[in-house]
Amino acid sequence: MQSLRHSLRQSLSRSYHATSTSYLHRTSIHFKEVVSDDATLPSTLSVVDEEIKVTTPTTPTDMPSNLSLDDPHVLEEASPLDVHGAKRGQPETTPASMSSPTLELPIQNFHDNQISGNTQLNHKIFAHPIRRDLVHRVVKWQLAKRRQGTHKQKNISEVSGSGRKPWKQKGTGKARAGHRRPPHWRGGARAFPKVPRDYSFKLQKKVRNQGLKSALSAKVLEGAIHVVDVTSMNTHKTAALVSWLAEREIDSALIVDGDETNDNLNLAASNIPRVRMMPQRAANVYDIVQKRDLILTTEGLKELTHRILTTGGSKGKKKAANVGDQIVIDTALFAEAVVELAKGKFDNFTRY
Repeated sequence: MQSLRHSLRQSLSRSYHATSTSYLHRTSIHFKEVVSDDATLPSTLSVVDEEIKVTTPTTPTDMPSNLSLDDPHVLEEASPLDVHGAKRGQPETTPASMSSPTLELPIQNFHDNQISGNTQLNHKIFAHPIRRDLVHRVVKWQLAKRRQGTHKQKNISEVSGSGRKPWKQKGTGKARAGHRRPPHWRGGARAFPKVPRDYSFKLQKKVRNQGLKSALSAKVLEGAIHVVDVTSMNTHKTAALVSWLAEREIDSALIVDGDETNDNLNLAASNIPRVRMMPQRAANVYDIVQKRDLILTTEGLKELTHRILTTGGSKGKKKAANVGDQIVIDTALFAEAVVELAKGKFDNFTRY
């Protein structure tokens, strides 16, 4: 029985190999007959040693065969200001058309379309490499600081309810309970209640300074910065400012004036939706990014530039040096006072 089974298995194996070999032979002969001429081969096929193999495309860009350079969307570079394309911790690269933005802007007037002169923006502030990650950190820091954090919920010791056991432990068919204030009961306490807290956190001054420079530089690249002469605002009427904004198609703007704001401009801008005015000391990254256009007065531009350039300087080191000098002088006086105290001369100690 076993010999019969073995012979049957060998015969089936020989028939299978013969069938597969003949099939492969017929297939190879068929392909050799079809592609016997090299001129009729596709660009990705060749005949070597009477066998067919696939070769790499011969196009210089190694692109797929279903694409061509004539397609305008092929090999199209991504926008450098793309949020998802920006790399964390690295400045964004600007396109060739925006790599050298103009830093000389005309000074406009409010009552007419005349130009009263030109002003030069500081390249250290308005041509700074754009860092989206720092702008994001500064905005998160600002929004966290403005949170009140006054939320309060009652925990299990503060909610009203009896502390007596409602019913006996066993025999009632109910779930066991020790008091009437569990979190899963109606009118009960909160399991993890909210308590008053401070959401603010510290952010380095250099990070805040670079975030402000990045926001201002982005406005320059967008062409959304306007410099105006605040002395030309000779009326407090809102209609005058609305018409000036409408001529320039400005529907969302932040107006930054000097520390002493112009009263007429402040009254005119106070009743316009999506238009906000503030002194330069209050200019921040969140408001600059939120509004579409940035309107700077001549005084506001001058004081804002001075504020940013002097932020994070060496004032702290100079102050520490002065304090150290004062400590040396006071130490000498203190040593003399200690000697007199040891001798018991308390009357002369008042002069120190």
